[in-house]
Amino acid sequence: MKWLILVMLLTVLPSGPIFSQAKHVLKKNETLFRISHIYNVSVQALMSVNYISDPRTLKEGMVLIIPDRYIVQKGETLYGIAREHGLSVEMLRNANGLSENHTLMAGESLIIPSEKGSEIAEQPVEKAEPDLADSAEPFWPHNGEREYQEGKLNGTHIFGKKGDPVKAIASGEVVWSGPYRGFGRVVLVQSLGGYVYVYGGNDITYVSVGETVSPGMSIGTLGINPHNGKASMFFSIFKDGKPVDPEKAPRG
Repeated sequence: MKWLILVMLLTVLPSGPIFSQAKHVLKKNETLFRISHIYNVSVQALMSVNYISDPRTLKEGMVLIIPDRYIVQKGETLYGIAREHGLSVEMLRNANGLSENHTLMAGESLIIPSEKGSEIAEQPVEKAEPDLADSAEPFWPHNGEREYQEGKLNGTHIFGKKGDPVKAIASGEVVWSGPYRGFGRVVLVQSLGGYVYVYGGNDITYVSVGETVSPGMSIGTLGINPHNGKASMFFSIFKDGKPVDPEKAPRG
């Protein structure tokens, strides 16, 4: 349990230089993860301004907009920043996954979206994700076979194939994204309601600390469990440091 408390304290503000808006033409087998490192912007920022719901839909020759980033100064408001960049407050909120009650803080990094959007809008559009709230069965990060674990760390092992997408089941902020011994690459998402969703066993992760995720969004890919050699993930949910039944935890 100590490791969980530790990583929850490691929330950091995004940092780095502000880039002028540019365009990038996708090369064969190029990924959003690679592009994010080239331009020092997050994968979620690229997905947001280019209207990408699933990184797997990328195709060679697509033109992606590389978003501007703006560092909030003391006393600034969303209204003032939106006005300065010729945007509506709603556009700025949507691009950054901010709620109406969000309070800006000095040093916070904001995505400044393009008014015209991305040229990939001319590409075929995939079907929208299903409305999770209308699903009769609880939505899981992966639809593979599940095996429950009880003991020092309660949770659920979910089995599949290496490279399968791992999806967020609830919206929230990424408070940890990185390797942890015995759990592969781990993503922790904390919701406004105080729930912490733990997605362990990823081979690759698409999100970084400080980003906002939404239900159904791909946050990583399934990796190989070093203990049994099978492709699986470990999923658990906590609130106030106590495990929560994943069947009953909030979705959406």
